[in-house]
Amino acid sequence: MSGRPRERSGNWHGGRIIKRGYVLLLIPGHQEFVRLITNQECDRLGGPCPRCGKYFVRKTAKPSIYCSPRCASQATAIKATIKARQEQHANKLAAAREGIEAWERLARRGRVKQPWKEWVSKYKPGAEITPKFLSRAVNRGELQGPSERKEKTSGRPE
Repeated sequence: MSGRPRERSGNWHGGRIIKRGYVLLLIPGHQEFVRLITNQECDRLGGPCPRCGKYFVRKTAKPSIYCSPRCASQATAIKATIKARQEQHANKLAAAREGIEAWERLARRGRVKQPWKEWVSKYKPGAEITPKFLSRAVNRGELQGPSERKEKTSGRPE
């Protein structure tokens, strides 16, 4: 016997139904799936939900993306939180750059006695910039400290 099943239109053959050259394996769940897609109300089937991955039956004819109001709320809350944190981070970086420029102007005149990270963290109290934030931003390459700026502008290290 060859490895290919013989074609029998709509007949059982070794646990398979062969119809028009296609093989439909009968495993648990296939019968329910066939009943579901041949149902008159199969257009109400929705999913998968982008947040939880579940398939769902819509209660109204209105197309919906999420399986429940809870999933919709949590998914949009996550997106909004990420966006707000990115904006807050960008605002902190802008305030830090402004503080570094002010520190450099004062340092050239000899009017600053504090290290730049400490001074910049107190420059704008509302921005909530900490020395730790400044260190991380410099290490990630998001910000350049005053000593790095001098090296790049003059072309020689001090």
